[in-house]
Formats: sequence, structure tokens, C-alpha cells
Amino acid sequence: FFYSPICCRRRMIDRTNFSVQPYTLSTPEMDFDKLVNKKVIGLNAKGLHDGDLDVLTKVLQKSKVLEKLSLWGNQITLADGKFANALANNDTLRVLNLNMNKIGAEGAKKLASALKVNQTLQAIHLWKNQIGDDGAKYLADALMINKSLQMMHLGWNNIGDAGAQSLAASFVANQSLHTILLDKNKIGDKGAKIMANAIKCNRTIVKLNLEDNPISDGVQANIQQIIDDDNRTNPNAEMSSLEQLETFIKNKDEEINMLETALASKDEVIGSLRADLASPAKFIEKVMAKKDSEIASLKSSLKYSKRVAIVDLNSELAEPTSKRPRTDDTS
Repeated sequence: FFYSPICCRRRMIDRTNFSVQPYTLSTPEMDFDKLVNKKVIGLNAKGLHDGDLDVLTKVLQKSKVLEKLSLWGNQITLADGKFANALANNDTLRVLNLNMNKIGAEGAKKLASALKVNQTLQAIHLWKNQIGDDGAKYLADALMINKSLQMMHLGWNNIGDAGAQSLAASFVANQSLHTILLDKNKIGDKGAKIMANAIKCNRTIVKLNLEDNPISDGVQANIQQIIDDDNRTNPNAEMSSLEQLETFIKNKDEEINMLETALASKDEVIGSLRADLASPAKFIEKVMAKKDSEIASLKSSLKYSKRVAIVDLNSELAEPTSKRPRTDDTS
């Protein structure tokens, strides 16, 4: 047999007629009796699709010892919901690594439903899964309820300000998450500021990675300052959920007030322009009056410049005469 490295999926070649046949993971790697007794399962970069997860789904349902499941670098979408349903009712798994798959927003929705029920999973890795803002919202809804997750990796998922805002709202309610990684996304200053305000109401988050996002240095520094504030994570200074919510609402009110002020200023400019447009004749008169004033000023400046130039010229012409030496007539 010859093993092709293409897509990290093994292929069996019949050397008699050179036909290539797909080779699925049905041997020791997918032996239920062996997998169900393992604490750690790693099937990374095997080219697995959702249809290849039936055995693992069964393991999640039956295992009493499985603590870590790593499936990074496959083609998993979780679209059929079978794996997510098994995860929801599993009470042994602590770490799930699904980095570099194809989960997308729909897969994130299925996964979020599982996280609302599961209360034992502590870390989930979803780096580079095309989750987007919609997927981030589904996961944020799950964080509102979940009380076991301590780490979530959502780097490189095309999450923007809208997704950041959804996650920020979950920070106010969630008090178990201590690390959230959002590197290589599309979060700007707007989303980052909202997250910063939310973290002020959170007592557990100690690491928020926003590297390689279009966020200004000042906003990044402010977030880090908030995270490093010992008073925020001091158990003796813990606020009630109501106080946290009130603080979050107060911060939101401040943002709204700033927006209203900016809009009011814009409204004044627009009102002035509308008034000018409503009476074209008056607008033209105003412009002409301004131009006449400018022309009069230029004329005045020109007259003054001419007057100075004439005085200077007369002085130069008179100076040689006054300084010419006197000669005596000796003839």
C-alpha cells in the first residue's frame, strides 16, 4: 500500500489497475472500544468531515474518562448537530480543540446550543473557523448561561465590531471566563471600547488578546490598564450582578450622550445649509457680500502698498542729490 500525503488523508492504491480508492479512518484510530477508554484523543489533520464523527459522537456519549479531544486541521462543520448534541450531555470533557476547521456561523450556532447545556468543558479552541459576527453572537449567548468555560479562542474568525459588541454583553453576565483570544480579527476602536467598558464590570477576565486588529494604540493601552487593575479582580470588591448591569448601562448612556452631541452639531450645520438653500437669493447675497468685503480689503492693501512704494522711490531719487559733493567754479 502507498500512502499519499494529499490533504493528510490516506489513500489505498490497487497496484494491479492503479485505481485510487478513498481510505476512511475505520481501523485502530476509529475503534470505539479503544477510544472510549482514552483520556486524550488526538485526530488532527486527518481530513475528517462530519460524516467521519459517528464513532467520536458515540465516545462522547459513553466515555467516563475522556478529558481532551483534539480535532484541529480537519473539514468539520458540525452542521448536522449530532456531535454538538453529544457534547451537550457529556460530563467528562475538559478541553475541545477545533482549530482550523470549517465550522462557520451555523456550526457555531449548534456548538452554542451545546455550551448552554454542558457545564464541565473548560477550554474551547475555535481559531480560524470562519465564524464571523453572527457566529460570535451565538457563542456570546451561550456565555451568558455557561458557568464552566474558562478559556475561549476565537482568533482569525472575521469578527468585527458587531461581534465584539455581542461578546462584550456576555462579559457582564459571565463570571467564569478568564481568557479570551480574539487576535487576527476585524475589531476596530468602536468594538474595542465597548469591550473595555464591559470588562470593567467583569471580575474574572485576566487576558484579552486583541493583537492584529485595527485598534489604535491608545485604546489597546486603556484595555490593558483596565485588565491590570487589581481592584477589578479583588474578591472583596465584588459587585452584585445588578450593580454590574447598572455600571454597564451607565457606560452605554455615556456613549449615547456623546453620539447625541455629535449628531446635534451635525444637525446645526445641516440646518444652516438648509436655510441657505431655502432662500437662494439671500444665500447669493451673503456670498457676494463676503466677496465684496474681501475685494475691498485687497484694494485697501494694494493702495497702501503703492503709497509705500512711491515714498520709497522718492527717497531713493532724492538721496543722491543731497549727498552729491559741491565743486567750486575755478574758471
